Formats: sequence, structure tokens, C-alpha cells
Amino acid sequence: AGEVSSVEKEIQLYVTEPVPMEDMMDVGNMDDIGMMEPEEPPYKKYLIPGAAGAVLLIVVIVIIRRKKKKAGMDDEVL
Repeated sequence: AGEVSSVEKEIQLYVTEPVPMEDMMDVGNMDDIGMMEPEEPPYKKYLIPGAAGAVLLIVVIVIIRRKKKKAGMDDEVL
């Protein structure tokens, strides 16, 4: 109903000193950071051939079903 309330709780908080950036990275390679290219995921090289294979499989299934359906309809008409 819009009433303001407050809650007090005790928590444990662990605080450490900040680590200087020089310790985290090699200072000599700072110039190369902007020129680095992100790594491509390992599955990316299989994505296009996999998609092409899936499309080919679907086309083959559709063609086979149409041939069976057409052959079945010819038998019923005669």
C-alpha cells in the first residue's frame, strides 16, 4: 500500500586491495591489444557445410515423397 519500511541484516563482506594493471598484463604488449582479432568459435567452419547438407537432405526427402505420392496416385486412378 505504498508504506516505506526498512530491514537491517548482518552480512560478511570480504574486501581485498585492488590489483595494479601492471601485474595483470604484460606492459610491453599493451600496443598489440587494439590490433588483436577475436578468435572464431571452432564450430564456425562447419556451419556453412552443415547447413548446405541439411538443405540437400530436405530436398532429397521432398523429391522422394513426391515420387511415391505420384506413383501411389497413378495406381489408384487405374
